[in-house]
Amino acid sequence: MTGRLLRITRLLRKNSIINILGLSIGVAAFVIILLEEILDAITAPPPPGPAIISECPEVKCFVRFFTQDESIITIENQKFVEDRLSYE
Repeated sequence: MTGRLLRITRLLRKNSIINILGLSIGVAAFVIILLEEILDAITAPPPPGPAIISECPEVKCFVRFFTQDESIITIENQKFVEDRLSYE
C-alpha cells in the first residue's frame, strides 16, 4: 500500500513540475509578444503629411508639431527657459 502511494506521489510531483514549467514558459512568451506589440504601436512613426493628403481627399493641409523638454528662448537680450515647448 505505501509503495503504491509513493509511486503515485512521485508521478504527481513529476507531472506538476512539468505542468508548472510549461505554464511558465507559455505565460512568458505571451508577455513578450504582448509587450512587443505595445512597443511597436507606441513607437510607430506617424504617417507623413503628403501621404495623408493623397489618401484622404477631405484633408486639405497638415502641420507638424515638435516638442522639446527644455528650451532656451532669447528675446531682446533676455533669456527664458521653457519646459515642454511645442512649435511647428
